[in-house]
Amino acid sequence: MLCAMSPEVLAFPFLFIAIFFESFVLVTFLSKPARAARARVRGATTPSVAVIVPCFNEENTVEGTLRSLLALDYPQDKLEIIAVDDGSTDNTLQTLEQFRGDSRVRIFTKENGGKGSAIRFAIPH
Repeated sequence: MLCAMSPEVLAFPFLFIAIFFESFVLVTFLSKPARAARARVRGATTPSVAVIVPCFNEENTVEGTLRSLLALDYPQDKLEIIAVDDGSTDNTLQTLEQFRGDSRVRIFTKENGGKGSAIRFAIPH
């Protein structure tokens, strides 16, 4: 003989589990000590990054590229952008010069040798 159970009898255990889980999430993930611990770990493990941007006749696009890189959601003290003008014949170097005041951007110029040459030039810097 099967016993008929009311829906309330089944609802209470699920309600208890849901409330317990929400409390666990709030205490574990959203509490101030937990947030501080995650921030310490994230800050300590974030590596320094250098992005090399080789430029040859990129007058029309290099400004947008650099602005996009500067807008990255990355710790500002751990981001460096190295722009290498690879002997451009247009106004690429003049466009790069407007970023000279930003401490995250370093600008170099060299004779034209190709993209690989510009990247190899920037690596030691």
